[in-house]
Amino acid sequence: MPLLIGFLLLLFVEVMVSSEFASMVGGVVFFFEIILGFVVGAFILANFRYAIVEQINNFAFGKISQEELISKGVFSLVGALLIMLPGIVSDVIGILMQFQWFAAFAAKKLFRSSVHMGDYTQRSEHDYIDVEVVEEDDRSSGPSLKR
Repeated sequence: MPLLIGFLLLLFVEVMVSSEFASMVGGVVFFFEIILGFVVGAFILANFRYAIVEQINNFAFGKISQEELISKGVFSLVGALLIMLPGIVSDVIGILMQFQWFAAFAAKKLFRSSVHMGDYTQRSEHDYIDVEVVEEDDRSSGPSLKR
C-alpha cells in the first residue's frame, strides 16, 4: 500500500511540475524536451548491455561489491526508463540515477538491511602462507616433516 501511495504522490507532483514548466516555456519547447528525453533514454538503453557486462565482470572478479553492482546496473536501467517517460520530475530523477554517487547513496538507503554475500576480493600468489608442520616421532631419533 505505501508503494501505491508513493506512486500516486509522484504522479501528482509530475503532473503539477510538468504543467507549470509547459506554461512557463511553452508547449513546443516542452514537446522537444519530451523528444530529447526519449532519445537520451533510448541511447542509454542501447549502450546498457555493454555497461552491465563490464559491471558483472567486475563483480565476478571482486572489484566491486553487490551494492555497487546494483547501483551501477539497476539504477542506470531504471534511470534510463525514467528519462524516456514524459515529464520533468521523472527526467530529473532519471538523470540523477545515472550518476554513481546518487546511485550508491540510494542503494545504501534501500538495501541497508539486505544480506551481504561476502567480501569477494581477488587474491594473488602473495596472499597465501606456506606452512610446515613438524612433529616429533617417538620411534625415530629426530623430528619428521609432514606436508
